[in-house]
Amino acid sequence: MGLLDSLIKYRTTGTCKKHIKYQSRTFEWKGFVAEAPNIKIDFKGMSTEVQNNIDLKLHDAIALDDFQFNYCNTLSNPMLSKNLSQEDLRQYTKILLGAQACMLSFRSALASYAKNPTGEADNLEKSVTLIREYIQSGILTSLTQDRPATDEEKKALSESFKSIDIDEKEVDERLTKDYRYDDKRQSNSNNNFGEGIWDFSTIFLMQSFPEADAIS
Repeated sequence: MGLLDSLIKYRTTGTCKKHIKYQSRTFEWKGFVAEAPNIKIDFKGMSTEVQNNIDLKLHDAIALDDFQFNYCNTLSNPMLSKNLSQEDLRQYTKILLGAQACMLSFRSALASYAKNPTGEADNLEKSVTLIREYIQSGILTSLTQDRPATDEEKKALSESFKSIDIDEKEVDERLTKDYRYDDKRQSNSNNNFGEGIWDFSTIFLMQSFPEADAIS
């Protein structure tokens, strides 16, 4: 089973987890595919410079981990299957897979950095840049804003898969197969499209920021 197969299989289990834990200078990764199993790295014995560098890098990785966890939970909500078209579900799933690809790239780079801080510093920096560009591109909000993805967003998504040697065309082919078009369902979904987007945005907001519930 290839990495793409593993990612898609994990997605279809409906299991949503946070994968990064960093406490007392110890990094723990809870793997979600066999190709990236659980690891635990202790940075306590390393220089203050290395430890501070890790602190900065993990801030971005943890933010993306929080996103993928909330996004995964939202995708598992039955409201989506009722109100969104198959194409929208395909795009949402692709964005989630892209986020997890960024995290896998970071996990690999960090493990290498722990063994060789000097030689692997650039590789770690590239993995964090990948995460930042993915988040900052706007791809995470493109669908909820009911607009086509920009060139920058498409590039960020493509680069996420490239970072772990997955062909984006293969991703598209697999997801198109999994989310086949159904003309009748597509018609019904289009009638409720605005409602479906509102549901998705609201659910994601409530999961990410519980205090918003009180405001609404």
